[in-house]
Amino acid sequence: MLCDLPNEVIAIIASFCQPADLCALSWSCKLLYSHASPALYRHIVFKNGPAEYAMSELSRFMLVNDNTERFPPEESRRRGLLRQTRSLDISLPWYEPDSWQTRRTIGAINDMVNLRHMSLIYVEEEDYMNGHDLPLPSMLAETLTTCTVGFKDWANWSIWKATCLFKHPSLRQLELHWAASAVNDAVVDVGCGSTRLESLALIDCLITPDDLYQVLRYPRALQYLTLATDFNDKDMYGDEQVNCADYFTAIQRASGKSLQGLRFDVTHWGNIIVPAPGMHELRDVLYLEVAPDHIEVDKQVLNFQTPIPDIDCPLEQLLPPNLEVLKITPAASDLPTLWSILDRKSEIVPHLRKVILTLHYRNRVMKKELIAALRGSDDYENDPDLFELDEEDLERIYPCARKRVLRAFRGCCEKQGVELMLIHEDSKRKEIFKEGAGPPVWWR
Repeated sequence: MLCDLPNEVIAIIASFCQPADLCALSWSCKLLYSHASPALYRHIVFKNGPAEYAMSELSRFMLVNDNTERFPPEESRRRGLLRQTRSLDISLPWYEPDSWQTRRTIGAINDMVNLRHMSLIYVEEEDYMNGHDLPLPSMLAETLTTCTVGFKDWANWSIWKATCLFKHPSLRQLELHWAASAVNDAVVDVGCGSTRLESLALIDCLITPDDLYQVLRYPRALQYLTLATDFNDKDMYGDEQVNCADYFTAIQRASGKSLQGLRFDVTHWGNIIVPAPGMHELRDVLYLEVAPDHIEVDKQVLNFQTPIPDIDCPLEQLLPPNLEVLKITPAASDLPTLWSILDRKSEIVPHLRKVILTLHYRNRVMKKELIAALRGSDDYENDPDLFELDEEDLERIYPCARKRVLRAFRGCCEKQGVELMLIHEDSKRKEIFKEGAGPPVWWR
C-alpha cells in the first residue's frame, strides 16, 4: 500500500522516519530503497566503536588502484548517496601508531560535497603525552557552515592544524576542543578579515595571546567568542599567576569593533587567576559570561604560601563599558567587587540590565538529592572515590548559596534597576535549574 502512494508523499514520510526505520524500508523493495537511502544518508550520526567500522565501509570504495580505473556502479551509487549528506556527527577512537588508518577512515568526508554541519571528535585509546595529530579531511565542502573538531578529553594538538577551518570561506560557527599553541609551528599565512566566521569557541584550549590574535584575524566580523572550559576540575596545581590582560588586548586588537558576546573562563589551566584590566577596551561587547576568578581573587588563593603580586585593576577596567547582560558562573553568594560595581553602575556599566548568577545548589536538600543521584550513575561506578566525601569536602567543592546574602544582593540589584536571575546547576551532570521554575524543569 505504501508503494501505491505518490513519490512526493513517500519522500515526506521517509523524512520523518528514524534511522532504524529507514534501514528497514531500504531493504524492502527498490522503490522504497530509492526514497529511504537519501534520507538515511542525509544525517549521519555514529559514536565510538560503530563509527570506525561505518566510516571505514564508506571510505572503502574511495581506494582506487594505481591505474585510476573507473568506479563500478555500486561505488558510484555510494558517492551519490554521500552527496546527499547534510549533517555528520561522529566520534572516532584515536591511537597514535594508527593515525594513518584514521585518515583513511575519514576519507568518505571528502565526497560529502553538500555537507553543512560536521562534528568530528576523537577519543584517545591510550594516554599519549607527546603532541597529538588531528586528522582532518583533505577536502571540506564549500557549503559547510558549522563545525566542531577536537578531542573529547585532554590532548595537545597544534591549533594551526585547523588552519583550513579558519580559512574556510563559508564557515559561520567553529568549535575547537583541546587545542594548544605549538612552538614549532610557524604561522605562514595569516588571515586578514577574509572569512565569514561569526562564532568561535575554543574549549579547553591552551593558547598564547599571540596565537589568539592571529586566529582572530581570520574572521571579517567575529560576533561571539568563547575561550573557556567544559572541564569540571577547578583545582590549582601550582602557584604561578596568570594575568589575562594580554588576552583581552589580543581580542580588542583583532575583533574589538565587531565582538558582541564573550565567554571567558581559563580557570582550568590550574594556576592562580588574578583579575586583570583590559575588558574595558571591548566597547561593543553586550553579553559577558565570566568566571568569578576574573572579577575577584579566589579565596582558595589565600591558602598558597606564595604571595599574590599586586596587579592594579581598577573597577572601571574590569568590565566592558556598554555591557547589558553579565553572567557569572559558577558564582559564590558573596562577591564584594560585584557589589561595588553595582553601587557605581552609572559610572562603570550604565547600560547593565541583567545579572545572572549560576550557583551550584539551592540548598542542602537539593545537594543531597543530586549527590545521591550521582552515586547511582555510571560516573560513580567508574570512579566511586569521587563521591566518598565528608560534609566539609562537599561544602568546599559544592558551596550552597546563602539565601540571606542573596536576598540582600537582590535588593541591591533592584535599587539599581538591574534584573537578577539565579540559575542552579550541577557541574558534574551539566544540569541546570532555573529559580522558581519548579522541580520538574530540568534540562541539559
